Order: sequence, then structure tokens, then C-alpha cells
Amino acid sequence: MMNVNEVMLTGILVSDLVSDHTTGGDTFYRTAIHVDRRRAVTDEEVPFDEIPLMVSSYALAPFRGRVPQSGDLVQATGELRLAVYLTDDGDTRRREMYILVTELLPVADGTAHSNRVTVSGKITRAARYRSGYTEEGRI
Repeated sequence: MMNVNEVMLTGILVSDLVSDHTTGGDTFYRTAIHVDRRRAVTDEEVPFDEIPLMVSSYALAPFRGRVPQSGDLVQATGELRLAVYLTDDGDTRRREMYILVTELLPVADGTAHSNRVTVSGKITRAARYRSGYTEEGRI
């Protein structure tokens, strides 16, 4: 079995790109994307998820020198990543999940959104049944 890690999301950039770090001559930027949870069938506001992105400078080539900005409709293609950091106290681990974007394309307004996430791999521990109530009181 081959492991697959592919993500393709269409949505609106939440913020301008902010430089995060440079490695091996490649600069990486942070931003987030609003992705619709479902297709709009009425005039009501469509619920969305805000997903963090880490964008490689190489992914910006289709913008031909223009830097994508907040409010731009884009299609982001890349991989799902999980980073684990130690907090300032040195003991607490902080986990952060984001999409490492390897291709960012401008999308024309009115284009249908298409989202696809494919992640496969090996289970590293046995599944555990959890019972109890959520904050909303549901089981």
C-alpha cells in the first residue's frame, strides 16, 4: 500500500501572506483560507472553516510577481502537515496542523469550489472508544 497525502482546497485568503521563515533559499509564508463547508443553495451565509496555510515562495509563480492578498479567491494544493513545538516553558508541547502549499493558483470569481483531501497511512495505535458528553451536552 502506498501512502498518499494530497490536499486541494478552493477558498478565500483570510489575510495577506506573512513571512515565517527561510530554509534552503525558499521563503515560507503563513496565512489562512476560508473553505466553504457546503454548497450555497440559498442566499443565507455559507458556513466555512478557516484552515492555516504555510506557502512556499515557489508556489507563488502563477501570480507572476503579484503577491496574493487577503480576499483573493485561490486554489491551494499541497500536503497536510502536523508540527509539534515546545512552548516557552520548555515542557509543554504545542501541536499545529496546517497545509503545506506547493502550488497556489488564482481562481476567477464565480468558479465552483472544489475541495479534496486524501490522506492514507498506517494506524499507529489501537482505536479507543470515548464516551461522555460534549460542551454542548451531546453524547
